[in-house]
Amino acid sequence: MVALMFYQLGLTQRNVALRVIYLDAILYFAGGVIGTGHHWYFTGQSSVNMALSAMVSVLEVVPLTLLTLDAWDFVRTTRADCDVCGKSVAIPHKWTFYFLMAVGFWNFVGAGIFGFLINLPIVSYYEAGTQLTPNHGHAAMMGVFGMLALALMVFVLRQTSTDTRWVDIEKYVKVGFWGINVGLALMLMMSLFPSGVLQVWDVVQHGY
Repeated sequence: MVALMFYQLGLTQRNVALRVIYLDAILYFAGGVIGTGHHWYFTGQSSVNMALSAMVSVLEVVPLTLLTLDAWDFVRTTRADCDVCGKSVAIPHKWTFYFLMAVGFWNFVGAGIFGFLINLPIVSYYEAGTQLTPNHGHAAMMGVFGMLALALMVFVLRQTSTDTRWVDIEKYVKVGFWGINVGLALMLMMSLFPSGVLQVWDVVQHGY
């Protein structure tokens, strides 16, 4: 969906979008079952399967991250000035783009960093049931799927609004974008992540 949206908005080339979709499909279909194995720690999985699960599940983050980096150059366009009039260039779907960039960011942070942090078998042994699991879950779920849903909503809202009407709507979209992203970051940094680290430390010191 993100690849399609970027292509529709003219932010990435058709071939780039297709390559990302194919790479995603290969990783999901070839490694999807193996990748979900990191959720099965206490079901008697072999050491080899646990190692493969941790590795493959992290690789699923790669395609969307590459696509997001490819589209990042568009930020300079949204801040460009007109060569003739000297005024800022109006980008109709700027906030749709920002929400899509948030998808890429939280995919990398929530699913990539926080996911990999708890995927390693030796970490899973101690951290299962602690706040580090919902820390990964909230960042990945809301960051990836929540931001994508909001991006699609903002896209439709902009398409169905006139330029005059959009001026009044845009300020609320702006507050919503920064509010939800900063709020999600604060929830992770001020609550779930530090409390999870403290819980894991207690498990290591005193047992589960």
